[in-house]
Amino acid sequence: MDYFIISAFILLSTWIFYRFTRERKLFILVGLFLLVLVVCAFRQVIPNIDNSDAYVYKGFYERAFGKSIKEYFLSLGTTEFIFYGYFWLCAKFNFSYTLVRAIYYLIMLLMVIGITNEIEARKNNYFDFIFLFSNFVVANCLMRNCMAYVIGWFAITMAFNKKYVKAFLLATIGIFVHSSCIIVLVFLLFSVGIRIVKDIRVLLLLMFGIYGGLIYIVPLIMSNLGETNDKIAYYMDINTGSFAITTNFIRIIILLLLLFLYNGKKQFRIDQDYRNLMILCLFSLCIVFIQLVNGIAYRFLAYFDIIHMLSFGYIRASMHKRRITASGFEMTGILLSIISIIVFIIFITSSLTGYGLIPIRW
Repeated sequence: MDYFIISAFILLSTWIFYRFTRERKLFILVGLFLLVLVVCAFRQVIPNIDNSDAYVYKGFYERAFGKSIKEYFLSLGTTEFIFYGYFWLCAKFNFSYTLVRAIYYLIMLLMVIGITNEIEARKNNYFDFIFLFSNFVVANCLMRNCMAYVIGWFAITMAFNKKYVKAFLLATIGIFVHSSCIIVLVFLLFSVGIRIVKDIRVLLLLMFGIYGGLIYIVPLIMSNLGETNDKIAYYMDINTGSFAITTNFIRIIILLLLLFLYNGKKQFRIDQDYRNLMILCLFSLCIVFIQLVNGIAYRFLAYFDIIHMLSFGYIRASMHKRRITASGFEMTGILLSIISIIVFIIFITSSLTGYGLIPIRW
């Protein structure tokens, strides 16, 4: 039953949001938010669930009561001041934990709307939105990460529209929600610096050089940071996180599609959107090599899930040099939808227990 509830929520909320991007009617958005509240915010926080951090976060919130903000941050030993500052502020108003989560989901939903405004989501198919609402489900467990992911996606879409100041500001805010958002800041710096490269062949050669270098450079950086940062030292010792074969394989497929469907050399030179997508895809694959050094880098992966929406919308709306056909039928759009369905199925079959998101109780 739990699997059915989560699956139905993701598929239904995706459909409602898809309709909202087309019709822009307030009552659709209100209905979506109420659905999110019922399935995500109003559910019980159950203790002692394997792999779930939900009960731990509830404890973090309860620790904010009766403390000054300085005392609270010192008790947590954290630098993620914006996220825990939100907890502290809610505690000052004596909010229930359910209300804290409701406000959190509202903020996240508003940022999702901002993302779709930046990328002209009318280009996208229904299936392209699924990853947004699987992130809402995960947020029951890993609240900092999921909020930071949405902030990171918003920053990347703003950078695509040359709103660099806002993008850098958002990425910086994201770091103080969850420190892993630093990967978005690194990407933004990289994307600005790489603008001097005008030839896609030069970019590909440069990236392969970076991939090789990461295997040697990252251990040195991690080792030096581990000497001064207890959190990094801890993650180096436990080396947690599985290698995301499916995620990285799909991103390689997206990259190959962009190279196959278009005249890459010409498109990279004349089309800013194509150029941005290639840079984003190639940079995201850096995580493969960081994961080879330390598995905890899996936390960086979701910051680049926005590739699905950006690249799929571009492919669906633009003219192709080549076509993917079967028995005379155009299969490109169908292939993109199949990729999204595969991601959804993998999420349902592995993430619900992997993140401790079930059982569901109200």
